[in-house]
Amino acid sequence: MSTHQGILQEEKDFINSARTAQAKRGRRLWGRTGLSKDQYSAIEEALQNLSLKGEFNKVGGHDAVKTLLTRFEELCRRNQRTIPDEQRNKVSSILARELFINGATFFENVTEKELEQLVPLTLYNGDSLSGIHHDPEFTSLQDTPSIFKRAVISYPSDPREFLRDVKTTLESLQQDNTLTIFRDNKPGAFKRAALSYPSGPQEFLENVIKGTASLKEVRKWFPG
Repeated sequence: MSTHQGILQEEKDFINSARTAQAKRGRRLWGRTGLSKDQYSAIEEALQNLSLKGEFNKVGGHDAVKTLLTRFEELCRRNQRTIPDEQRNKVSSILARELFINGATFFENVTEKELEQLVPLTLYNGDSLSGIHHDPEFTSLQDTPSIFKRAVISYPSDPREFLRDVKTTLESLQQDNTLTIFRDNKPGAFKRAALSYPSGPQEFLENVIKGTASLKEVRKWFPG
């Protein structure tokens, strides 16, 4: 391993250590930041260095990266960790690249606003979920990319748990003999119900059946 690679590994290890400490707390990073003026100044300097290296040339993303760096600084503060001055620029570069990888993974022609949506995912998981679309565990969901996008945006600390819940719900609905009208004619209704009515998808579908007189009307609920 080269000296440069070894130093870069130190930064990655620091980031992973901070993320692990936050995960052990079992909570998301809510509330205002408690950073000092010096910490904000250090973040601005790191952003300037990233800009000079052309980190934002392709996508933009300055504001999204600033949000990510600020939230990571706060994550470190709450877990009694301090980013070493000599590592800050590389830590910032790693975080920015993770965010851009996530942007390219979950959005086509990603925008600044969409990058902002992926800040929490990147904060907690880096780019470790960039291959989740192809995970054999979620093969049954791969024909609905929007499920993965919803998972990483709405459940950023543990998207896999959300996807497992959806998968379990779908299996239960598909095996329910009272819902055969959907299974035989509109199987996509199961995914819509699981996502839109997570607390009671079966009850929702049963109510649809009770309130409709024909398959034609069911198809009005679930076109396509």
